[in-house]
Amino acid sequence: MAEDPDGSSAPLLPGTEESPVHPALSFLGKVVVSALPIASIVIGAVYLGQCPRQYLLPYYLLVGGSTALLFLLLTCLPCGDGTDPPQLSPGARGWRALFLLFLFAWFIAGERPCPTPAPRSPCYPPSLSCIPGR
Repeated sequence: MAEDPDGSSAPLLPGTEESPVHPALSFLGKVVVSALPIASIVIGAVYLGQCPRQYLLPYYLLVGGSTALLFLLLTCLPCGDGTDPPQLSPGARGWRALFLLFLFAWFIAGERPCPTPAPRSPCYPPSLSCIPGR
């Protein structure tokens, strides 16, 4: 608490009772942000088993999109402890940290190139070769 010049005390952070963002706007923002994980899941499911050069790419999209979507859904759950301002329980903080760590590791793992078949493999047409003009 801080003291005013007239001797009364005032809270240091006034107005912490309510969120500065309207709940409907927060929900709309989460719906918009969830479009990318949903698109990843859909694209990964559509092309599952159909990517000849990077056969693990649809799995990467499916797992990354579903984990990101699950993380977004976890942010919608009320997990405050009832105090003012609400504090996250240690379990909720742990799950969020675990999901973020997994998403970071999954992103890094997806950036590593997977071994691809030989450019002139008999199973793949020459148009799929890695070397231009061959």
